[in-house]
Amino acid sequence: MVRSRSSVQSRPSAHMFSFKGNQKREKPDFVYHGSPFDLEQINPSGNHKRDNEDGLLVFATPDIAFATMYFSPRADDSWSNKGRINGVYYFVCSDEKRFREEDKGGFLYTFDGDKFECNPDKGIGWCEWTNNNAVVPIRKDFSPSSLIAMIDNNVQVYFTKKEVLDEIKGVSDHGLQILRKMHSENQKIGKNAIKM
Repeated sequence: MVRSRSSVQSRPSAHMFSFKGNQKREKPDFVYHGSPFDLEQINPSGNHKRDNEDGLLVFATPDIAFATMYFSPRADDSWSNKGRINGVYYFVCSDEKRFREEDKGGFLYTFDGDKFECNPDKGIGWCEWTNNNAVVPIRKDFSPSSLIAMIDNNVQVYFTKKEVLDEIKGVSDHGLQILRKMHSENQKIGKNAIKM
């Protein structure tokens, strides 16, 4: 998961993403970490753990789109949901007003992929790379809007009511049939809209 571990945020459950598998993959040249915080280095933190064996970790991903979902505002599972269906990332939020008021943008940190390891049988598999030491980014980019950063990177963003969000969370297809009937912010502004 990509996020600054200095803030409390719920981890998406592994079943929402399809990155597990025994197929050997090459180590990526670069991995990315999304955060609302302006930091010189990312330190391991114990706010979120995959299991008790891991210890403190810094999390990153080879996918920039995935990293942008961890910019601010720090939506938690009570008012948002994120995942990937059919190769398409989505972010659903039940409080558009709050999201827009709290959206102060975020930072995309780029790291050398050689400094991170992946255990495809843990967490969310190949999308989750970790380091148990503090790491200094080789690049840091700021986006003034997490919403625009997600849309620019093909994340399909949906604002809806709490009842619809709860329904999405409660169905076995991770809300695919519900999302297909909704209009994403991407569609509304005519930018990077992708059919789920």
